[in-house]
Amino acid sequence: MDRHVFLALPLTLHVKEELFQLSERIKRTIAMSKWVHPQDYHLTLVFLGKADDKKLEKLSSLIMNHVSCKPFMLRIQCLGSYGRPMQPRILWAGIEKNAALECLQSQLAELCRKSGFQIEERPFSPHITLARTYDPEAEPLLKTVNELWPIPEKVIAAPANHFVLFETVLGKEPKYHVMKTYPLKNS
Repeated sequence: MDRHVFLALPLTLHVKEELFQLSERIKRTIAMSKWVHPQDYHLTLVFLGKADDKKLEKLSSLIMNHVSCKPFMLRIQCLGSYGRPMQPRILWAGIEKNAALECLQSQLAELCRKSGFQIEERPFSPHITLARTYDPEAEPLLKTVNELWPIPEKVIAAPANHFVLFETVLGKEPKYHVMKTYPLKNS
């Protein structure tokens, strides 16, 4: 059976709550049509798209035998957007540059290719999507999204102890369901 799947870092309940509180504050300022369900907050590492069980079994075996990355901390520290600055298509929380995160994503992307997945070639841009689709009926923003981060010095620390294979289940909320969990560990 084909499924729509991706590899991601899940977030702790505490981090999800902080992001939800942030989203609630900025909803009054940014007229986005679709806000992400708080239980669906995550950081995508590799989007796989449609996948059958045989490919997923091969990938899982490669991950278990070849991924070497110890736990690390993410630092969520800004807001950003894709699309037009005053009418964004995607609103996201940004992640500080992190060598361990880059290494993990690179290892996973290579293993996905070896498993037969066609993955995006654009550079990895770590973020957590908070909302999609600016309301076309709304007035354009008066400030850019990055000016809306509540406190310039504010950083949300997010531990990364494991990553998961998520399946997208359309028509449900939350819509991302864990299929498999992989711990981060030293070699």
